[in-house]
Amino acid sequence: MTPETTPESSWYDSALAVGHTFADATAGVTITTTAAGSAGATVEITMNGSACTTANPSVTVSPSQSQYVTSGTAVSFTATVTDNDNSSCPAATFNLGDALPSGWTGVWSVPALSLSPGKSGSATLTVTSPVGTADRSYSVNVTASNASASSYSGSAAATYVINTAPLSVSLNTNQSSYLPGQTVGITVGLLYGTLPDSGAGVSVAVTSPSGKTTTLSGTTGYNGVALLYYKLSKNAPAGTYNVHYGTTVSGVAAAASTTVGASTSFTVQ
Repeated sequence: MTPETTPESSWYDSALAVGHTFADATAGVTITTTAAGSAGATVEITMNGSACTTANPSVTVSPSQSQYVTSGTAVSFTATVTDNDNSSCPAATFNLGDALPSGWTGVWSVPALSLSPGKSGSATLTVTSPVGTADRSYSVNVTASNASASSYSGSAAATYVINTAPLSVSLNTNQSSYLPGQTVGITVGLLYGTLPDSGAGVSVAVTSPSGKTTTLSGTTGYNGVALLYYKLSKNAPAGTYNVHYGTTVSGVAAAASTTVGASTSFTVQ
């Protein structure tokens, strides 16, 4: 390991003298003897590979808001964790945790996730509120912390909504009478008490005087209202057109599944 020694004689002189350096270009490693004595030697080792840089993991939760449920209902949230350490770092273990309202329970499908840099993994947190908890929205917070370096962590939040009010439905058209070729605007409104049922899929059936039924589909907005359009042909038959919406509700303000709906009509002249 003495650079000045010829290959033929290096077998007999393998010591690395103080101040001399041995380099392995293939491995990207250099070794330098900085001190030596009867008690031992001190060496400095340099590795040319990039250093491991630890970073906070990314955490997301799905769904961001639960459906409206009664108190005591178990709701599952999926937490996804991404290891943001650079590629020179080894795989890391991330401990999963949660912060819930007092008296609530949360059960993880696994207590931790082992991830390589750049990789993601998911676990399920099942949250249950105490029976009798008041109607409103509650925050569910999840965390993931690096088991080897707990100062590196990430968090995310979701919402658990308790609402025992029954679902009410409103169904209206923008006019009561139309001419062939016009477009009928139909609004469907969904409310649980005073809370809008946002993001709900709705399907409305429009039946013409001849008995032909057309189904219109849409999704309620943040205000719980969906706006649908029914295009009348230029040869649309005159008479009364019936409009109907119906949906099945279970688990909220009902011991068993119930059907809630509404009907309206308009005429074509």
